[in-house]
Amino acid sequence: MKKYFRYFLVMLVWCCTSYVVADVFVSFDINYLKPTPIPIGYKFKKTGSDINVGGLLLQISRDRPIFVHFYNPDCPCSRFNVYAFQRLEKKYRDKVCFVVVVVSNGDIDKLEHARHVFSNEIPVMADNKLAYECGVYSSPQAVLISTDRKLFFRGNYNTSRYCTNSTSFFPELAIKSYLKGDAQALLPDNAYVAYGCPIPVSRKISSCDGD
Repeated sequence: MKKYFRYFLVMLVWCCTSYVVADVFVSFDINYLKPTPIPIGYKFKKTGSDINVGGLLLQISRDRPIFVHFYNPDCPCSRFNVYAFQRLEKKYRDKVCFVVVVVSNGDIDKLEHARHVFSNEIPVMADNKLAYECGVYSSPQAVLISTDRKLFFRGNYNTSRYCTNSTSFFPELAIKSYLKGDAQALLPDNAYVAYGCPIPVSRKISSCDGD
């Protein structure tokens, strides 16, 4: 009798633990399947808008288009797609200037963490103002800026945060369109709906003039 009772307790504990883990995972997944709420006072940047990239990026890019990867080490969605970004950078590094922007509100530890995560060959900087300039309010997000410093693409990496679907790898599709000389990337609407984690924005940044 005691043997069966112990077996029952083990099974009960296992079932309860499994339920809790599954509930946390499903709740977490559902939360990040929802679009990121648009912040109050958000200023939309349409394709073709002029982008003030700043002197440092002008020096780094050397007249190449600039691909900006907005990264937040505190955001699970950002961490999930590091490999996808690295694969993209390795494939197009000769034609496009890749830059990682850490959106952390000036947290030096997060900036150093990001520099360890990404290759030493990829510039990593902290610039929340550039996120505002590009109309980015969520991470991870990808932005492609043309050589004449206009917004060519701003959007998601994929239809899911796991970046496993090659047919909807939106940043690569945008790069291909740009390198072919297309006036714009013709992508589905869900390429432009922001998912992930809201970018931490200070009052100083949010009050800047984005144009």
